[in-house]
Amino acid sequence: MPLNGTWVLAESGPMRLLVAAWDRGKPRQEFAQRGGEWAFSLLEELAPFRGVIKKRGPELNANKNLPRVVREMITAVQRVGDADLTPLAAVAGTISDLVAEYIASQGANKVIVDNGGDIAIRMAPEEVVRVGVRLDVTRPEISHCLVVTGEMGIGGVTTSGLGGRSFTKGVAQAAVALGPTASVADAASTSVANATAINSPLVKKARAEELDPDTDLRGDEVTLEVGNLGVQEIEEALSKGMEKVQHLMERDVIRGALICVQGKVVWSSEIKDFLFPFMPNSLNKEG
Repeated sequence: MPLNGTWVLAESGPMRLLVAAWDRGKPRQEFAQRGGEWAFSLLEELAPFRGVIKKRGPELNANKNLPRVVREMITAVQRVGDADLTPLAAVAGTISDLVAEYIASQGANKVIVDNGGDIAIRMAPEEVVRVGVRLDVTRPEISHCLVVTGEMGIGGVTTSGLGGRSFTKGVAQAAVALGPTASVADAASTSVANATAINSPLVKKARAEELDPDTDLRGDEVTLEVGNLGVQEIEEALSKGMEKVQHLMERDVIRGALICVQGKVVWSSEIKDFLFPFMPNSLNKEG
């Protein structure tokens, strides 16, 4: 569905894509429209493989007989290397990636695909995209802005956290990861958010299957709600999350990350040069 002359909305079930494309500065809504329509075919390809994409990473094999969307999901979680993840940890980012690639192949030199906060970016080296950062996945307010250029090699900016579309084992309100693709970043941000788990009577947990009988996390405890944590508990959660970030960065899985726990924010030093406080109108018409 066209929105404002630039963006297109494609929505089905849990998928809610906002898509935009440009060619040398000119909005190409027809490209975005094609990409949005093509996204529905990816959902159809996924449907027969629900059993496969609920398995843990070490059990999986991205063999050539699987659709590309499934292979990319498997490859992403295996690249992150977190044995607790299933391919569903990368589903939103993978769909964003494939739609963005499809549109770029049509001739656009800058593409943004936002799948509920899991954003894929494809652009020429001289292009720039400004990405808003939320410090709480349950709220719409933007606090920071990432200024990403085509030369950086960042293809995905994704966010996971408590209250988001998927379960988390941690207490982070937001874990934002920057990766070479949205698929890898999606799996990484899920892993980082999970890493902020702490033992505290203020953290209420439940078995995932008690909350969703169809969950891919059957047998795992996930965070249900979190009370007002103490300073030391917040610091512990942030420290554990950043330890995971550093591990992923040392393996060249992600470019950097940002974590927020109850208003306290930390980020990897590698992104400080292109992370800025959000100012009105700092997100221009091009994203």
